[in-house]
Amino acid sequence: TLDETQIYTEEELRQYEHELTEQEAQLNQKVEQLKREHEDLQRRQNELDAQKKEYQQVRVE
Repeated sequence: TLDETQIYTEEELRQYEHELTEQEAQLNQKVEQLKREHEDLQRRQNELDAQKKEYQQVRVE
């Protein structure tokens, strides 16, 4: 029935939309931060792999 349906005011809907927009912005910032961290870790892994290969070559010689 209509009594059981919760009706939101325009102000409540605007506030909720504002909160969602803020959360989305925060999540987007986190995504960018994690992308940068991931790229840094990949770069470090590549450097370590190169060092490992050098050490293995030196050991074989």
